[in-house]
Amino acid sequence: MLDASFGGKGAAEGLQFVKKGGRYISLTSLPDNAEEKKVKAMRMTRTKDMKDKEALGYLADLYRSHKLRLKTAETLTFDLRGVIGAHQLIDKKKVAGKLVLK
Repeated sequence: MLDASFGGKGAAEGLQFVKKGGRYISLTSLPDNAEEKKVKAMRMTRTKDMKDKEALGYLADLYRSHKLRLKTAETLTFDLRGVIGAHQLIDKKKVAGKLVLK
């Protein structure tokens, strides 16, 4: 689990998606009960040397080598109906994974 939520707002919810013995990496704050779930939790701090372009390239390489899996929660049509549906799912805050408009 890679948590990049603003201010660590996704920490508690994100921990629900990590299996026992899994890894939780946060760019903000760690969930309080990671040890109870036997999850290895790590916090990464952004430095001035980090570049978005390099980070995106690194993540893309991990994805291509199947070391990074991105869960797609739902694929919707790329039209007004799909956009409205995506926003409704986001507002419910019950979606685990990415929403794709295609």
